Amino acid sequence: MNIFGGRKRETKSALKRVDGAAIRYATSRNSDGSERILGRKGRVNLIGDRVTLLCDGKSVFSCSVNEVACSELLSGDGAIFSGVDCDSGQHMTVVAYFTSPIH
Repeated sequence: MNIFGGRKRETKSALKRVDGAAIRYATSRNSDGSERILGRKGRVNLIGDRVTLLCDGKSVFSCSVNEVACSELLSGDGAIFSGVDCDSGQHMTVVAYFTSPIH
């Protein structure tokens, strides 16, 4: 079994579960380990082959479904998205905290 094949299935399954989730706030990790708030009050959008995190009316992270890694926080109140942002071209790891847990 290809170990990466299972990871892609987990990401696609997680993306389907978090699609449409309301975001309380989203953060990005800095190189020194601290976190920076990217925005508040938003939504996870899975449209076509792209996942986009919208906060404060703007995109804070957008990545191809085939290139993003997504996993839910164990608490169920957020998710971690990692990949190359389509807008900036930079690799980002973004944690989106939801307004209510996903079960």
